Amino acid sequence: MRTNLSLLILLCLGITSCTSTPVTIENIASKMWQMTNYVDDNGFTIGEDADIILVFSDSLLVSGSTGCNSFVGKYSLNESKIQMSDLGSTKMFCGEDKAEIEKNYLKAISLELKAELSSNGNELVLENAEEGIKITYKLFGSEE
Repeated sequence: MRTNLSLLILLCLGITSCTSTPVTIENIASKMWQMTNYVDDNGFTIGEDADIILVFSDSLLVSGSTGCNSFVGKYSLNESKIQMSDLGSTKMFCGEDKAEIEKNYLKAISLELKAELSSNGNELVLENAEEGIKITYKLFGSEE
């Protein structure tokens, strides 16, 4: 019985360790991440058609596009937590809907976010449980 339990525990550990890859600068930097979904506790959602792009550099800079304006800033990565800071963006007006998307998105990515990377490295999920925010990205050019 003890052997079966040990085998079950090892199997479970093996299964869960195969579902994600540790998030490191090396495996997220110098890649374009295209947002595929955003949802928060307020019921606000953003779909892939918003054309939001996120790029991390290996020098701890972050940049991207909100689908309207470009943004830049800094980021830190501590274990599985990403914190983006000092975010600045261009100020082009692109309509009320895009302005609302941009406001919510930039506010969300400035929070401390738990980061998870899929085992194949093609999907990045950033989450803040306190705010109910979950942002999903795919590696630009990859199939989902």
